[in-house]
Amino acid sequence: KSLCFQLPALMTGKVVVVVSPLISLMHDQCLKLARHGVSACFLGSGQVDKSVEDRAMAGLYDIIYVCPETLLRIVGSVQRLVESRGIALFAIDEVHCVSKWGHDFRPDYRRLSILREKFKASNFKSVKYDIPIMALTATATHHVREDILCSLGIKTTAKIVLTSFFRPNLRFSVCHSKTSQVSSYEMDFQELIISYTQKRSAGLGESNGMGVHLEKVQHNIEKKQKLAMKNASISDTASSSESEIYVEEIDDGDLNVNSATIFEGVGHAYEGQQMTAEYLEDDNDEQMAEDFDVTCGEFTVCLSEKDKKLRPECSFLKTADHPLLNEENPALGLGPSIIYTPTRKETVKLAKFLCKFGVKAAAYHAKLPKKHLREVHDLFHNDSLQVVVATIAFGMGIDKANVRRIIHYGWPQSLEAYYQEAGRAGRDGLLADCTLYADMKRLPSLLPSRRDAEQTKNAFAMLSECFRYGVSTTCCRAKTLVHYFGEDLAQKKCG
Repeated sequence: KSLCFQLPALMTGKVVVVVSPLISLMHDQCLKLARHGVSACFLGSGQVDKSVEDRAMAGLYDIIYVCPETLLRIVGSVQRLVESRGIALFAIDEVHCVSKWGHDFRPDYRRLSILREKFKASNFKSVKYDIPIMALTATATHHVREDILCSLGIKTTAKIVLTSFFRPNLRFSVCHSKTSQVSSYEMDFQELIISYTQKRSAGLGESNGMGVHLEKVQHNIEKKQKLAMKNASISDTASSSESEIYVEEIDDGDLNVNSATIFEGVGHAYEGQQMTAEYLEDDNDEQMAEDFDVTCGEFTVCLSEKDKKLRPECSFLKTADHPLLNEENPALGLGPSIIYTPTRKETVKLAKFLCKFGVKAAAYHAKLPKKHLREVHDLFHNDSLQVVVATIAFGMGIDKANVRRIIHYGWPQSLEAYYQEAGRAGRDGLLADCTLYADMKRLPSLLPSRRDAEQTKNAFAMLSECFRYGVSTTCCRAKTLVHYFGEDLAQKKCG
């Protein structure tokens, strides 16, 4: 997707201005371009060098990445850049953020409609044609695409290029789980624990004093297999009327979490406890989480000596007998995983649970310290973390080729969001799993805060689509998803 606007900068000798919603995304793109000898910069609140903006407006960079609010502030300087070096085009990346009907609406994106008016050819002496606007997104329904064209003032005769939403290497599945209960962790994540600890656990017994605890986990594995068989027959006719969905707005509670404790193991403190619901991350939280400084110090994932002694081993789990590891369901290759949870508190609790079993895991949500967020981001991209447990704050810009699992532990906010997040798996073309764990017997009910009435109504509708996808047992998961975006896979084999 990025090549669509990077190539014009190199071919025309003019500047390309790229609008992007996240600091981390712009930062990573600039680093990649620099490695290929292309001059690029990013402008926004995360840019600590204030002289970069002056150099950018002097035409010293081939590609300028800028957040929408900054572009609106410097529009006069950008107009002068048209007359000096010239602008090849404006590229609005993640353009679904323009639409109120999309899953990630951002008001500042809506204001980008002024680009059409401010950069007409009639406003400049040396320009024959209006400066082109290119809009790019990986997830937009037909309704959202129409809203994007209207909002940005792009003519309906504009060229629309659609590529297939279908990715044959992604293996989609849905599992029934009461995810709000910590007691579900042992049943739901035993396969993931096996995959990351089986080499270290080979030949280790139960000498760590956790034998009783391990027997309980083994019992839960058997329960999970029976439960999966029982719930395989869940009806596709479950009601999903809007009147049955409600908004939960519950206090966040204590969010003053010491970043060092995110990686520590825990004993039995959380066993059997009910998870406490809280506000979901919303669009502002996602942007805030990504608006961190672009430098950080050293960071290591480690357990204390005390926790190492308490940590249970997984040698008791027989990988050969596991239902997900057989000829019909081949094992995944090496690579990290991302687990998305609806609430901030659950990211911390689940990360601690995985650390307890020897998995290198970290929590990520908007209320954690910015230094911690940058460290987790860097560790993940450097293959030093096996699992990131995150809210939607670990969002756009996560461009890592070897992600092997995307797990949604609870209902996503929309199928658009679900497919975009699932799409972060398997970008190397190899097999990857995309699994949704959710309570199929209870309608999804949590909505982000700070929404107006129209957005809330739309959010209800999107949650209903998620529920229909979850309970459906009559159609291939991949076909259901791409059909939602208007693509017909009837004549294609989805595997």
